[in-house]
Amino acid sequence: IVSAVLLIGWMGLIFCFSHQNADVSGSLSGGLIEYTIKLFMPNAGSSFIAEVIASVEFWVRKLAHFCIYAVLGTFSFLTLVSYKGIPFVLRCFFALLISAVYALSDEYHQTFISGRSGELRDVLIDSAGALTGILLCSLVYGLIMRIKKKRNLKMNKRKYMELSQDLQERLYSEKNVTEELRKENSKLMDENNDLNSQLNQLRGRIAELENAQTEKV
Repeated sequence: IVSAVLLIGWMGLIFCFSHQNADVSGSLSGGLIEYTIKLFMPNAGSSFIAEVIASVEFWVRKLAHFCIYAVLGTFSFLTLVSYKGIPFVLRCFFALLISAVYALSDEYHQTFISGRSGELRDVLIDSAGALTGILLCSLVYGLIMRIKKKRNLKMNKRKYMELSQDLQERLYSEKNVTEELRKENSKLMDENNDLNSQLNQLRGRIAELENAQTEKV
């Protein structure tokens, strides 16, 4: 949900940038370049700054396209990555498709803005940026899943060792109990044999007494 909100919000931000007319958009990029130059070269003259802006403004604007859509691709990936029922490759493809379709609609939107135009080249740059963001996210996601898998294997191995040790202790305990029961059984058998011997002696004595009584009679 958070990723989807961020995705929609970022789309809205791109829409706002695209809705600016050519003068406002140019002043924004030119102002950013001027600020950067003054940050590193405080004593730069206005003519030098103007030359630098004229020479690099095109590349700065295209780099901005690339970076903005790299973020859009990242948010698209994060929004779709949680859908485990869809194969991972398809999730990446749909994230790229969302970004590319929005780039196409964004360029079409610019055709209605004063001084702006829609260019297929910008669509390709935007899509390349989105693809880069998705690939980087896929790499990080794969590393996280690999680390998580190793951690789970380590935890399962530890649980297996603990269970194995517990079973060994229980077997050892049962073996001792079995040995004690065997000794107790042997003792009971000896006592039973003694009782049988005593019983036979009593029977013999009773028989002798009965014979003696019969002779007297």
